[in-house]
Amino acid sequence: MDTVKEGAVLTGGSSAGSSSDDDSMRRRWRLILCSAATEYSAGAILAMGAWQAELRDVLGLTTGQTMSIGAAIFFGTFFAFLGGRAFDALGPRRTVLLGGGMACLGYLTLFTAVRFSDRLSSRAKLTLATAGSVLAGYACGNLLDLSASMACSLSFPHERAAVVGYMKAVLATSAGLWALLWVNVFAVVSSLASYLACAAATVLTLSCLTASGIVVLPEGEDYRRPFDHADTVKLVFAVVSALAVAICTVAASSLRSAGLMGPTPAFGYAALAIAAAPACIIFLPSTKQRVSLRTTILVAEAATKLRRRTSFLSSRHSVYEVLSRGEAAPSSEYAGIPFCVAVRGSEFWLIWFVAFAILGAGNASNQNLAFVLESAADPDDTGLAVGLFALTSTVVRVAVGIVSDKCQHILSRVSMIPIVSASALVSQCLLALPNISSIMLGVFFSALSFGGFLTLFLPVLNEMYGRREFGVICGVQFVCQAVASFCISLELMPGLYQAAATRHGTITCVGPDCYQAYSGLASFLVVALLNLVGLGASLCLAWRIRAHKLPAERIAMRRHVEKLGYD
Repeated sequence: MDTVKEGAVLTGGSSAGSSSDDDSMRRRWRLILCSAATEYSAGAILAMGAWQAELRDVLGLTTGQTMSIGAAIFFGTFFAFLGGRAFDALGPRRTVLLGGGMACLGYLTLFTAVRFSDRLSSRAKLTLATAGSVLAGYACGNLLDLSASMACSLSFPHERAAVVGYMKAVLATSAGLWALLWVNVFAVVSSLASYLACAAATVLTLSCLTASGIVVLPEGEDYRRPFDHADTVKLVFAVVSALAVAICTVAASSLRSAGLMGPTPAFGYAALAIAAAPACIIFLPSTKQRVSLRTTILVAEAATKLRRRTSFLSSRHSVYEVLSRGEAAPSSEYAGIPFCVAVRGSEFWLIWFVAFAILGAGNASNQNLAFVLESAADPDDTGLAVGLFALTSTVVRVAVGIVSDKCQHILSRVSMIPIVSASALVSQCLLALPNISSIMLGVFFSALSFGGFLTLFLPVLNEMYGRREFGVICGVQFVCQAVASFCISLELMPGLYQAAATRHGTITCVGPDCYQAYSGLASFLVVALLNLVGLGASLCLAWRIRAHKLPAERIAMRRHVEKLGYD
C-alpha cells in the first residue's frame, strides 16, 4: 500500500482534472507555435540576397558597398554572448520583446536610407544602411532566434532535438518565404521601401503577440512529459507545413528561372496561408491523461529501482571510482554549471572548433554558389543550387531532430556530430571539382552537414552544461559563426578566387583553373583541410564524453560525493 501511495504522489494522482491537462497542453503548444512565429519574423533579414540588387540601384552604391551591407548582418554575432546574457538575466519573454524592438529599429533605419535616398549623400546612405543591417541582423539572429530555440530546448527534455529542429527548419524556410514575397508581391505592386516598412511592422507585431507565450515551462510531469500520440501528430502537421512552404518557394524560383512563369502574387499569398496553418493546433483538443492503478504501481516500482541504482553512494568510494562505474549522475538538467567553469574545459573548445569548421564551410559554400557556378560556366543553375541547399537543409533539420530523439539510446547526439562533420568534409571536396554534377552533390552534402549540426548544436550544449548560464554559453559558442564567416567567406575564399582570376588577367575567371591558387590547392580544398581537423576534434569530443560523461554530470556527481563527505 505504501508503494501505491508513493506512486500516486509521483504521478500527481489520478485525480488530475482535464482542465489541468488542457492548461499544460495549451502552454506547451503555445510555446512551440509562438517560437515558430518568432522564427518566421527572424528570417526576414536573411532574404536580403533577393533584394540586394534593388538596394544597390535605389541607393546608387557600388556592388562592393552593397555586399558590405549584406555582410554586416553577421557582424553582430561577434557579440552574441550579450544576447545569451540577456536571455539568462531577463528571460526569453523580455529578450524577444527587446529583439523585436531592435529589429524594427534596424528595418526603419534601412527604410530611411531607401525612402530619402535622393536627399542623402552617398556616405550617409551607406552608413544608415549598414547600421540598419547590423541592428536587424543582431536582433533577429541573437535575440529572436536564439531565445525561441533555447526556450524550447530547456522546456522539452524528451523531444529536445525534434522541437529545436523544427524551429531551425522554420528559420530556413522563412528566408525563402520573405524572398518569395519580395519577388512575387512587393517587387510587382509596390517598392523596396514598402517591403522594409512591412518587415518592421511584422517583426514588431509578432514579437509583441508571441512574447507572452515564449517562456521556459515550469518543472513537473504535466508540462515536461514526453509527447503522446496526439502531440506527435500535431508536430508532424507543423513540420509538413514548413516543408510545404519550402517546396512552394523552391517551385516558384525554379519556374521563374526556367522562364515558365513571371511574378505571381498568388504564390506569395498561398505560402503565407500555408505558413499560418499550424496556428489551428492550439484549438485542437488534448489527450486526457488518465492514470490507472496499474500505471501508478509501475511508476512506483521504477522509482524503487532508481533508488537502488543510486545506492552505490552509501559505500565509501572516490569520485573517480564512481565515474568509472558508469552510474547515472544526480540530475543536473536544471542546475548546470557556470560559464567560468565551462570555458575551462576542453569540451567547450572542441565543440567550438567543430562549429567553426562546419558552419564556416556551410556559409562559405552557400554564399559563394553564384561565383562557383559562374566559374564552372553554368550560372543559370544558381537558383536551382540555392533552392537545393534550402530544401535539403530544411528537411535535414527536422529529420536529424527526430532521429536523435528516438535513437538516442543507440547513438547519442554527441556521437552524431562526427557523421555531420564528415559530411562537411565530403561537401568541400566535391565542390572543388569543376563540373556541375559534383557541385550539386557538394551542395547537397553541405546542406546536410549545415542543417544537421544546427539542429544538434543547442541540444548538445544544453545536455553538456545544463540550464545555468545556458544563454551566455550558447552566445559565446555562436561567436564561431562570425569568426568563420570573416576568415573563410570574407578573407580566404575571395582571396584565392581573386588570385586565380588575376593570374588569367580577368575579373571573372571561367573554367577549372579558377579553383586553383597557391601550391596548386583549390580554395575549397583548403576549407576541406579545416574540416578534416574539425572531424578529428569531433571524434575527440565524442570519445571524451563517452569515457568521462558529460561535463554537467561529472561536476554534479563530484559535488554530490563531496557533499556526503566521501573521498
